[in-house]
Amino acid sequence: MLIFFFISGSFVTEFNPVSASQIVENSWNTKASMQQARNSFGVAVVEGKIYVIGGEYGMDFLGSNECYDPKADVWVALVPMPTARAGFAVVVYEEKIYCIGGRIGANFSGVNSHYYEPPPPVKFSVNEVYDPVTDSWSTKASMPISESDLQAYVVDGKIFVIDVYGNLFMYNPADDLWTKKTSAPVPSYSSSSASSSFLGFSTMVNNKIIVYHEHYLFSEFSGKFLVYDPKTNKWSDKNTPSFMPENSTSSAPFKGRGFTGVTSGVYAPQGCCVFSANLYGSVSNEVLFYDSVGDVWLFGKGMPTNRWHFGVAVVDDIFYAIGGLIDGPTGSACAVNEQYIPIGYQSTPITPKPTETPHVKPADSSKNFLIYLTIAVLALTMGTAVSLMILRKKRG
Repeated sequence: MLIFFFISGSFVTEFNPVSASQIVENSWNTKASMQQARNSFGVAVVEGKIYVIGGEYGMDFLGSNECYDPKADVWVALVPMPTARAGFAVVVYEEKIYCIGGRIGANFSGVNSHYYEPPPPVKFSVNEVYDPVTDSWSTKASMPISESDLQAYVVDGKIFVIDVYGNLFMYNPADDLWTKKTSAPVPSYSSSSASSSFLGFSTMVNNKIIVYHEHYLFSEFSGKFLVYDPKTNKWSDKNTPSFMPENSTSSAPFKGRGFTGVTSGVYAPQGCCVFSANLYGSVSNEVLFYDSVGDVWLFGKGMPTNRWHFGVAVVDDIFYAIGGLIDGPTGSACAVNEQYIPIGYQSTPITPKPTETPHVKPADSSKNFLIYLTIAVLALTMGTAVSLMILRKKRG
């Protein structure tokens, strides 16, 4: 019994079952929809949970805040954002969500402007911070300008906010101060229907901000990539053949604003995924994945639901395309939540997670077995010897 105890205990220590994954790369899955249909909202990820904040639904501007748990596939309502708005920047720093700038009012000036010219929007500079732990909001120093359609990124403890015109600001959460940085070298924006210039999308790879700038002139598109290095406060041109999608038939491969997410390199190759949406005319469901290691673009499977002004979140290198406007800028808001497994994804880590502790090699089970067996034999031998001694004394 003693020998059996040690042997079975050794097997329990070593046994560690691993279930096989059913996830397929470059595929889409439909997940639980949001509680509130919306577009032009903020989306952020904290501790593996996706937070969707604000936005608009029809003519209503929202402050509503809800959280999605990808593992449970459920949404939960939380404390609303104090200033209801859309088109604001959202970024996570030290597990808190910063919501910066934004607007209320129409934002389609220049879009299909031959037919409809909406009144100018009211824009904000407000900077409100949400704490998921306490489910509460606080107010920080406002951005130097009031602007909407912003995107933000964290580099070395600083928050960089860029608008559609290339203006760039840096916010330091430690001292609650803003600093103007070098703007992107792009042509100035024009509201003329014949000519306009804007940032199609931006993303961050390897601690550098990459923007895709697009210019529209008399129905002709032209686009280029620019890279900002926060360490030098300088922009560089990355409009090289290797960086442009190979199968593109246009000088502006994305044809309008896109929505992006970045992979960490743990479960999928490190890079970014661009979900494209055509600003002028029809809506595109094009998906392109940029492999930053190979410096190449790969075309992925198109998004099932064509949308505009949706949100993109990434959890464990899996993308979630949430909400947006069906059928383009003049369409209706939806609550759709579709999951995309990127190209090159695998269920076991490609590289160890940065937060993982070093793996300690377990002791050799064969050595453990010999030690346990030796102890058991010694114990049995000693027990037998003691029993024989007692019997001899009784007989004597």
